[in-house]
Formats: sequence, structure tokens, C-alpha cells
Amino acid sequence: MTTRLAVRDSTEVTIQGTLETVRGVAYIANPRMENGKIAFDYEGGTKIWWDEQETVKEDGQRMFVDAEGNEYTEDELVVIEEGA
Repeated sequence: MTTRLAVRDSTEVTIQGTLETVRGVAYIANPRMENGKIAFDYEGGTKIWWDEQETVKEDGQRMFVDAEGNEYTEDELVVIEEGA
């Protein structure tokens, strides 16, 4: 038997995973002043600090995401058992 996590009100919607925040640094190049403000170009790379990854919570509940990017709180979900 396999299990999957689905949305309680629409069990055909399968949850892909948890919503996460990850800190990192986006590298910049060519710093300059433009109209009295700092401007720069993004270099194209980002260093991610995976050790700081955290699951997003809303009102103390973990947040989950479906394949289309829709977000759900834990109390909106149900475990579905499939097969034998």
C-alpha cells in the first residue's frame, strides 16, 4: 500500500512538498550610482545556505504546496491510502 498527502476538500490534488525559505547571497557586479541611488548588475549566481532552510509556518501550522504552487496549511490536508 502507498500513501500520499492530498487536499481535504479536493483529494485529487496531491501535495508535492513543504513550503521552504532558504537564505542565500545573489552575487552582484558593476556597482555604480544612478540617480543618487546604488545600482548594480546581478552576476547570475547565488550561494544558498542550506543549513538555514526552514519550513514556512502560518499560525503554527506547516505550509504545503501542490504541483501548481498553491499553498495549504496542515489542517487542510489528509493522508490518502492507495493500492494494496
